[in-house]
Amino acid sequence: GVQTCALPIFRRLDENVTDNSTAADPRFAGLLEFTRTRLNDLDARALISLLHCCSHVRAVPPAAWMDAFWEASRAKLLSLDPHALSNTLWACGKLNRTPPASWMQAFSKATTAALSRFTDQGIANTLHACTLLALWTSPIVAPLWHTLESRMLSARQTPESDVLLGQMHLFFLSSLIGRHGTFSFRDPSLLARAKQVRRSY
Repeated sequence: GVQTCALPIFRRLDENVTDNSTAADPRFAGLLEFTRTRLNDLDARALISLLHCCSHVRAVPPAAWMDAFWEASRAKLLSLDPHALSNTLWACGKLNRTPPASWMQAFSKATTAALSRFTDQGIANTLHACTLLALWTSPIVAPLWHTLESRMLSARQTPESDVLLGQMHLFFLSSLIGRHGTFSFRDPSLLARAKQVRRSY
């Protein structure tokens, strides 16, 4: 079955493949098709493992597979921890596959419930995925942004502020600065510090 056969193969690929040769391998396409009709049999973490593997080996699943993934995973997102939630949207961003509105609603609910347990890196990665997928109007963006900003504001007088800002990927930080009129910094000095840290990369 998919749990005992296909899932271990995906995990080995995720751990060992370092190029994009798998994406062009017809055997991988066959493996995706084998799992497509069986995704409902998997728990949330197994589903995320499949998606993460696809993003790692740069193999964009066909639309039918993604439709089955959205349907199978939507009701199971609440069982994921913050790291897995962040990795899920990150993988969607890498694959350039925008989730449907109903899935994003479930994702937002699960993320909001776990937001206090997100690391700064997890928040930054999730916001970065929102940037990649043009999801700035998603209901989860504002809570993520305000949580990260509050943490940066509370640490702005300490060395931790550089750590918090430095954990954000340059692409995300550039997008953040470019959109600060929409998601404004409450403290202008924080924007100035963000630009200064950005120049240090």
